[in-house]
Amino acid sequence: MWCCHCQQEVPALGPLRAVGARCPRCERLLTTTSGRPADTRPTPPPVAAPSARDAIDHSLRLAKARIGSGEPARTLRFDLAQHGVSPELTVALGVSGTSTPTTAVTSSAAHDLRGQRAPGKYPVARRSASRRASGTGQFTAWTLSALGALTLGTGIGLLAWSLWGGQPHLWNIALAATLSGQGLLILGLLQLIAVLWAAGRGAAARLGQMHDELRALRRSADAAAGRHTATASQFYADLTQGAGPEVLMGSLRSQLDALSSRLGKR
Repeated sequence: MWCCHCQQEVPALGPLRAVGARCPRCERLLTTTSGRPADTRPTPPPVAAPSARDAIDHSLRLAKARIGSGEPARTLRFDLAQHGVSPELTVALGVSGTSTPTTAVTSSAAHDLRGQRAPGKYPVARRSASRRASGTGQFTAWTLSALGALTLGTGIGLLAWSLWGGQPHLWNIALAATLSGQGLLILGLLQLIAVLWAAGRGAAARLGQMHDELRALRRSADAAAGRHTATASQFYADLTQGAGPEVLMGSLRSQLDALSSRLGKR
């Protein structure tokens, strides 16, 4: 380095703890052209920032090691917060479920995230249960109505016999039978109305479900038809008419297929 005091090039020497390098001849600080002491300490190489992929791989490795270590569940309560691995990491790692409560909850959450539940199993079970309940309610309602009508008829007959047959001792029995029959008949009719109303609601729900299924089927048919005859004008026409995402995706897919086939021919 250049020493301004000795007016010559000299090697930069000095202890490692020194602020700047010194001249071996005059033992003065070597200065730069700006007048500041020259620092000969080695500049550390720049540390490259870890990429997002490395961070994700590191997190996945830590999570996999934690799952493999078999950490026991913190609590057996399903409604409390579990300090296990999140469902997203479990889905990403593909770890098989075990018999522990935490893993069971995690696997169920991952199953919900994947959206692979069987859609037809539970509605069928609920439908059969509702049918059995409706049949039991109708039988109970008809039984109460029939018993009430029979008791009411018996009480009215006893009242008539007590009035025109000269049997005054039957008046209290006939009155009690008449009132009891009226109560049973009213209760049976109310039960029957409730059962019929529930059955009507179930039928309306089933009709609505069938309407939704038919609409989804129509969309699928339109999407399948659009795959064969799909143009840009048809796509924009469907878009302006408020078509479903299935129809729009089918139209775009068909246009991409047509474009790829044209490029392949060239």
